[in-house]
Amino acid sequence: MRSSPFLVPVLASALLLVSCGGGASGPRVSSPFTAQDAAVFDNAVDVVSEPDILEGRWYDDWASDLVGRVTSGDIVMVVNLEAVRHVTTPDGKDSFRLQVSIDRVLLGDRPADPAFAAREDEAGYDSIAQNERRILDRPFVAFVKWKQESNGDVVARWHLSPASNGVLATVNQAIQHRARLSSAAQ
Repeated sequence: MRSSPFLVPVLASALLLVSCGGGASGPRVSSPFTAQDAAVFDNAVDVVSEPDILEGRWYDDWASDLVGRVTSGDIVMVVNLEAVRHVTTPDGKDSFRLQVSIDRVLLGDRPADPAFAAREDEAGYDSIAQNERRILDRPFVAFVKWKQESNGDVVARWHLSPASNGVLATVNQAIQHRARLSSAAQ
């Protein structure tokens, strides 16, 4: 895995804003859900399994998004995508429901029953529709941030990336850096 000179400054500046949270009693919103969070917790699945093949700005954008997910996320875990279900929501929107099993939690508290949803009016919907067969029965790194909806419900906003060696190495580097900065801030 290569180390981008871009990755370290982004980690350092972003992790200064980290607020740790989570509890055994259920999902707890650790910080407000921002526009930056919406961009990286997009209810989408990406298929970049070898980040080292990305060049220039493509790699920098990928690394910046990954750092944003680790920095402000509540949970980072390795999951296996077991099923993709098509459902219609009560308001008539098409939706995907992704059923996963947890392999291991890398950061945060283990959720009781993880399931991810993407509605047709969300940015990530097409990433599932275009790759449905390609993503089934594969390991992914799941990045989760809890968001409180206007009705008070707490929902998971998420992003899945392939759990390849290259992705996991970068994720682990970002988690270690977050832990060092959190320890230094205390």
